[in-house]
Amino acid sequence: YIFLSSFLVLMLSAAVTIPDGFRQRITLFKHRNAEFYSGKVAYIVQVLLDLPLSIIEATLISSISYFWVGMAPGANHYFYFLGTLIGLECVGQAFARVLIAFSRTQVSANVASSLLILLFATVGGFMPSFEQITPVLRWLSWITPVSYAFEG
Repeated sequence: YIFLSSFLVLMLSAAVTIPDGFRQRITLFKHRNAEFYSGKVAYIVQVLLDLPLSIIEATLISSISYFWVGMAPGANHYFYFLGTLIGLECVGQAFARVLIAFSRTQVSANVASSLLILLFATVGGFMPSFEQITPVLRWLSWITPVSYAFEG
């Protein structure tokens, strides 16, 4: 259950960036209309600026939870866990940016992010396991990045 709690903390911290993204979107539209820079450049800069914070968050969560629970000893196991959590944090940030791009209002983006986190946690393979998921919903685990991280 340590992976589930780490996943929830990281995905919820990514969902918290939605209000800030909506504030930045207004500035981006003004700058793009004035032809200061393109949207691609703004996206790349935003990803590069968020990456150190994502690494710090994942490192803090993995350092505390991995050694506190007493998971498999060895640096290779820890760094694999850390890399998985950094990847999940980046995926969460990317999903938040996609929701910001497709949503007209912040409320709809917040609702969609809550539903996506619930969906990811439900079909990710934590509880219930893949075999216990009804066959109609099993295909959702193939499009959920959390299930790939959980299998790793």
